[in-house]
Parts: sequence; structure tokens; C-alpha cells
Amino acid sequence: MYGELFCDAVSFYVPLTRTSYRLEGVLRLRHDTLFLPSVELQDARRKRAYLLGYIAFPRWSDAYLQVKARVKDRPFLLSALPATSDAYLYGRAELDEGELTLEGPWRSPRLRGTVRFAESTELTLPLQTYERSEGLPYLEFIGAGQDTMEETSLQAPTGVDLRIALLTVPQARFRLLFDERTGDEVIAQGTSSLVLSISREGEVSLSGSYEVQSGEYRVNLQGVVSKRLFLEAGSFISWDGDLYEGQLHLTAVYRTSSSLRMIDTAYTNTLPVEVRVFLEGTLLSPKLRFQVEVPSISGSATPLVNLFLQRLASDEAERNRQVFALLVLGSFVPPEQALSSQEVSSGVSATLAEFLSAQLANWLGQSLSNQVGVSFTVGQWNELSARLRLSLGSRFTVERDGILVSPGQNAASLGNLSARYRILPRQLTSPTQWQLEVEGFSRQTFLFGTVGTTSQGAGFRVRKGFYLPERRRKGPPSQKELRR
Repeated sequence: MYGELFCDAVSFYVPLTRTSYRLEGVLRLRHDTLFLPSVELQDARRKRAYLLGYIAFPRWSDAYLQVKARVKDRPFLLSALPATSDAYLYGRAELDEGELTLEGPWRSPRLRGTVRFAESTELTLPLQTYERSEGLPYLEFIGAGQDTMEETSLQAPTGVDLRIALLTVPQARFRLLFDERTGDEVIAQGTSSLVLSISREGEVSLSGSYEVQSGEYRVNLQGVVSKRLFLEAGSFISWDGDLYEGQLHLTAVYRTSSSLRMIDTAYTNTLPVEVRVFLEGTLLSPKLRFQVEVPSISGSATPLVNLFLQRLASDEAERNRQVFALLVLGSFVPPEQALSSQEVSSGVSATLAEFLSAQLANWLGQSLSNQVGVSFTVGQWNELSARLRLSLGSRFTVERDGILVSPGQNAASLGNLSARYRILPRQLTSPTQWQLEVEGFSRQTFLFGTVGTTSQGAGFRVRKGFYLPERRRKGPPSQKELRR
């Protein structure tokens, strides 16, 4: 049997990768073999790859494949998976280079090759929706009729034995989404040396490593805390089997500036501070460790500061307390002389969002003494507002407030931030004294149940407290009143 089959814009769709392609070229039939001399495969943007090889039909019921696909134009679209609630992987994968070979009997072919992801690749691995998959066939052909003789019908492959090397260019972006609600995620760019294997029974295995060259660890607690930490080059993730059992070896750094005056009054200026977050464990069970450094005073610290730094290195509870303060407030807080396990969480947290949530809950779960205050109000639009006040020492106060729930708002928006420092008097002896304060603020407007514009500013203000007549007394004010 001889003949030629002309393919002129023959389109087909691949459900597994959600991509469409077109075939252009000539297929030649010689005896029992269909040859693909150089068939052009085009993606949606007309980027080209070429198919070469043949398909032999020795008995017309058991075909043998020898087909090679090679990327010609870059970047070539491999997949475009949408972000659905049950997606195991989503995003756009494009190839800078690639060569795949499909070889073997039709019922049990082997797929081998190497691909290199292009810089336009952006893939997300959601970790909170993980469920183990069962072995399912990768290809299934459904005929239009049922009148084909069983002994001469061409049956679909029972499974593909796949083994592909996965490489990346440094600009390709990969994201690990730990928790979509808090925005707890790692976005990395780097290089990989991975091998993906899928057995004919559907068992998936990944081996090798991915080395980070740059990236970020992001966390956003419903607008209360929003931070970006930068990944250190040389961090990596390694696999030796299960995709979701990848071992994390990531280090992220948060840089800020803080004063050490509450430790030693000799330090009047702010100094650069580094918080290192070590993300370890597996993808599904990550663990955090912290390290706090003040690089500029290494070797020249006073005895008091040395004691403070030694405590940060040895006391996990105090270290967690200061890490929380640096991430949330951007500053050290006065150290506690004695801490109980109820005051500061000292266990290992899974992610940075969970750590910050636990620390915030523990701080607010204390006796709400003079240092911390929380209040809730319901407004005229049935909105529930919250205000968090934190006093650092006797003169510096930080307040954050906003809308937790409202009819026209789906997420909390604690967008009002105010920091006040009392200039005069240096020490309060009575709550009825005149006070001069400097204030910096960022405020949101709230109208008809929704958040409006945001404004920032700074200024001075003078205030004075008064006793109500029924509360006058002869005795001196309490320490709690003096700290208000």
C-alpha cells in the first residue's frame, strides 16, 4: 500500500496539558509503515516543533512507534493549566529546548528525552490541596462506532513508561504555595537537574535537585502582616521519589534597622539587623528555624549587648519573641527577664504565616497588660472594627486598626497604622499633664461599608487628660494609668 496524506492546518487538543496544536506537512505510507519525514507541529502562537520518524503496522493490530519531537522555535508552549481548586499543578510551561522520543509497541511505549523550561515559564505547586493520585491510564481513545472487529482493532496503550530530564534556565519562575489564604508562598528562580519518571501503572517519581539563584518568601496575614523575605542563593530542594516529599533546604533573609537603646543607652542610632529564616523538612511538613544577627556590631558590642545577643542565640523563646517584633514592628522590643511557655510560642512552626499567627495569638492571649491592648467596635454600616495597641516602653506606642468584617468587604483590611512618640514630658507623673507627641500615620477612609482611599502623613499633636468628677480621688494615680 502506497500513498501520501497532506496535513494542512490539522488541529487537535491535548486535555492533559490544556493546549492546542496544528499539524503541517506530508505523511507517507509505504507498505505497512507510515513515515513522518518532517512534520511541522505548531503551538497557539505558531512556534514550531518537528516530528520525525515512523509508525509501523506489521499486523495492523499492534503498531510499533519510533517518533521523535524536537523544538525548533523558542519558547514552545508545553502546557497552560488553569488554577482550579483541585489542581495539582497549574501555570504556564514553555520550552527553550526539548527533544522527546516515543518508542516501542503501541500498547506499552517508552517516552524518553530532555526538556529545558524557558524564562517565560511560571508554574505553581499548591501544597494545601494534596491528595495521592491513583494509577490511571494517560491516554484513552473512544471510537465513534462499535462495529470494529475485536481481533483487528487497534487498542489504546495500557500505559506509558516515561522518563524525562527536566532542566531550567535561571529566569524561569516556580512557586510553592503553602497556604492560599495567607499568601504564604515561595517564589524561586534557579536551575534544576531533575528526572521525572512515570511508570506504566501511574506511579510518579522525581529525583534530583533544584538550586535557587534568587527568589522571595512571601507572607500576608489578611493585611495585618505583609512581608517579603529574600531567598539566599545556594538554597535548594532535593527529591528522591515522591514529588510531595521533597526536602527543603531554603534560607530566607529579612533586613531591617532597629535601635538597641532599650538594651544599652550607649546605642542611640539605628543599626542594620538581619533575620534569617531556615525552611526545612518536607514540602508537606515544613519546619522553621530562626537566627538574628546585628552585623555592624560584631566584635565591638558592649557587655549588655553581648548578653542580649547570647540570649538570642541560646533562648528559643526570646529569639521567637524578637523575630516576631522585627517582622511585625521592624524593631527589637525590651527583653523579658523571665518567660513562661504560655507567653511566647517556642515550638517549631510549619510556615512563616503559622509562626506569626501563633506569636500574635500568644501575645494577645496574655493578660493584656499595659503593653498590649485590643478593642472591637460595631459601626453604623454593621462593620466590625478592631484596634491593636502595643506600647514599647513608656513613650512609644504603635496602633493598628481597621475593618475585620463588613457587608461590602470579603477580607479583613487593617490598613490604619499609627506610631506615636511622646517628646514631653520625659516621664509622666500624672495623667492630666500636657503631652507633646510626634506621630506618623497611614489611614484608610471607610464609606458606605467599603474601604476607600489611603493617605499618609506625619505631624505633632498636644493632648491632655482629665478626670471625670465622679472619679476624682486624693490618692496618687496607679502605674497603669500613668502608662496610658
